[in-house]
Amino acid sequence: MFAKHTEALRLIATNLNREKIEWALGGSAMLTAYDLCPQANDLDILVTAQDAERAHEIMKLLGTHSEKASKEPYCTVYFTHYRFASTTVDMLGLFGIHHEEGTYWLDWRPEKNDRIVRLSGDIDVPLASLEDWYTLYSLIPGKMERAEGIETYWKQSTGSDPDRLRKVLERQLPGFLRTRIHQLIEEAGNVEEMSAL
Repeated sequence: MFAKHTEALRLIATNLNREKIEWALGGSAMLTAYDLCPQANDLDILVTAQDAERAHEIMKLLGTHSEKASKEPYCTVYFTHYRFASTTVDMLGLFGIHHEEGTYWLDWRPEKNDRIVRLSGDIDVPLASLEDWYTLYSLIPGKMERAEGIETYWKQSTGSDPDRLRKVLERQLPGFLRTRIHQLIEEAGNVEEMSAL
């Protein structure tokens, strides 16, 4: 599933889980778990703002690292780049993206219904939500195709999680995306009604 990044992910998950760091795999590696991306070039790790510094203390012992300054349109508060053998890893806390109407902040936190993938050896890898990454991909220049892929997945499966999308609406969004998320919530409600019949 994670191809050449499995061993790096195993190392990260083992150490972060042992220290009870709240984290999740996002980006293209997360998409591979849903068969929405053929392969990931790197690993994107989301951490809570309160765990970001502790997570860095752990991660820097596992490989080489460099602090990164966010480049426009990004304004992520905690952003560190690591290298584990042939795998590059970006750790992100308080993920921020500037857009034409303000700034979208993802203050990521785990939720009880987050999906978990288990690696051999009973190592749990929590996945960030598709709803969060749908929003991010809709805002990241050149990544709209990935957002559209997530929409297609929702249409072919059980649909999006309207509660998660409502949380997205509490944040600053450009008008086009706010309108689309309202539509997705409505579509998810229609799917629930149909399944109840």
